[in-house]
Amino acid sequence: MRVLMVTTVFPDAAAPMRGVYNAALLAALSQQDRCAAVVPRNVVEFLRLWQAAGSAEVAATRRDVAFAPYFAVPGTGAWRRHRDLWRWCRRAVWHAAKRIDAEAVLSYWVDPDGTFAVHCARRLGLPVGIIVGGSDVLIVPRHPRRRPVVVETLGAADRVFCVSRGLVRVVRDVCPNANAIAVEQGIDTQRFRPGDRRAARAELGLPADATIYAWVGRMEPVKRLDVLLDAFAQVRTRCPNAVLLLAGDGSRRDALQSHAVARGVGEQVRWLGAMPPEALPAVYRAANATVLSSDSEGLPNVLRESLACATPFVATDVGSVREIHDPRWSILVPKGDATALSAAMQEVLDRRFAEGARSYRPRSWSETAAEIVRLFAEARVPAAAQCADGGTRSADRLVPAATSARSEATAKCMVMSGGRDGD
Repeated sequence: MRVLMVTTVFPDAAAPMRGVYNAALLAALSQQDRCAAVVPRNVVEFLRLWQAAGSAEVAATRRDVAFAPYFAVPGTGAWRRHRDLWRWCRRAVWHAAKRIDAEAVLSYWVDPDGTFAVHCARRLGLPVGIIVGGSDVLIVPRHPRRRPVVVETLGAADRVFCVSRGLVRVVRDVCPNANAIAVEQGIDTQRFRPGDRRAARAELGLPADATIYAWVGRMEPVKRLDVLLDAFAQVRTRCPNAVLLLAGDGSRRDALQSHAVARGVGEQVRWLGAMPPEALPAVYRAANATVLSSDSEGLPNVLRESLACATPFVATDVGSVREIHDPRWSILVPKGDATALSAAMQEVLDRRFAEGARSYRPRSWSETAAEIVRLFAEARVPAAAQCADGGTRSADRLVPAATSARSEATAKCMVMSGGRDGD
């Protein structure tokens, strides 16, 4: 099936770690048929990307990915961002859909990405699916002006793909008539697999005989790395050779570094920074266990990647983490409890957890892509002949009959994929 992905959450030369999972899914979908992506970028980001694309990083853009600039008036609310995407990016969507003869539209994040994708799909007469990210249904609907848009978009989508069963329940609470179904994300099974621990530690410059814990993610308040550092300080009193690897970056990094020093573990924490996916297997393989201390999570791919590398985990019992928990390879603890986390970090060192992790069988991105294609094939072609604003489903409606000089100039720089913007 020829699928057109429409989302702002996608990696590029300037932000190579953004939405890497969407790039992986697109690659898997492209293995079975011709697929493409349209990635809207606000004009400031677009100009930065344009500069990056003139450097050696141009390889980060691909023939099947089109970056489309849009302009948003400063001070306007996020609740109307889908209108900006429609105004500036619909032409890029039309060209991409025409180029691959698209059979379905797939988006990630309910609003504005999914809302824009629904409008485009209705005009093209194609089924549309939206992948729920988590906060887009857990947090965004709390905003009184955005909730109606989120509810309408969820109800309009032919498929709402949720990465966990817990998110399916959340989606149905927000929009009871949403066609929500759980579709587990995949991982790169060729990259994330068991390997030699000593070799991984040597690669990272770590002691061969140390007890090593790993954390991977964004250093933001919800991740509660302060709790992890407190727990690690307790672990060090019983395990003086313990080392904590922190792979990630974010707004809390400076404060957390100060906190580590205050807790007396400043020299035992390795700050690895944000790492590309290809560098993460060494982190998981080097560790005795992966640890997450978050106050909120969906169903973290970090834990699946860890298990795929035969590394057990300790995590807080939040979100949908329990869906991949098994006492053979993991321990769950209450959120915000450093003492419980510390005890679990010591317990998980028991050999049985490492042996249990070796029995885990991860799901590949190819399997995820195949399920999405199957569900799209079962989806009815949109029956509604009109969008919310009364437009028809004709593809020609995506391109204005008369185009201003400014729009023509914008269209010429719409696509930064190394190829033409349409055939």
